[in-house]
Amino acid sequence: MSKNEVLLMLLKARQLHLEWRSHAEMLIKGMEPNDAKAPVEDHRCDFGKWFYGPAKECLGLLKYYDLVAESHHVMHAVYGEVYAHMRHHKVTEAKGKLLELAQASDTLLDAIDLFEQEVLAAPECQR
Repeated sequence: MSKNEVLLMLLKARQLHLEWRSHAEMLIKGMEPNDAKAPVEDHRCDFGKWFYGPAKECLGLLKYYDLVAESHHVMHAVYGEVYAHMRHHKVTEAKGKLLELAQASDTLLDAIDLFEQEVLAAPECQR
């Protein structure tokens, strides 16, 4: 896996993450939950399949790999809570998760930034 492939996946991860965050915020503002945006486990989203699969083989020993993994997991968990609250029409509880969602999102984006810098400094993966 080349560095360019990794960097493209991280860029895509940022974009997809921002879309999911926006979707969660729209849910809280009253958009009806739909199954197309139902939460999944962090290992089952497109980024997770890549990150915990091929990326782990090449990049799993990098210092910030685990930070991205943990941040990604937390983001999925918080989104799952927001989604569940809104499916049960618990708007107040969902709104109470807004700050936690923003913090989880910012932490994930910061972790991806740190990981990206580490990838740039690391040797090319030979696998």
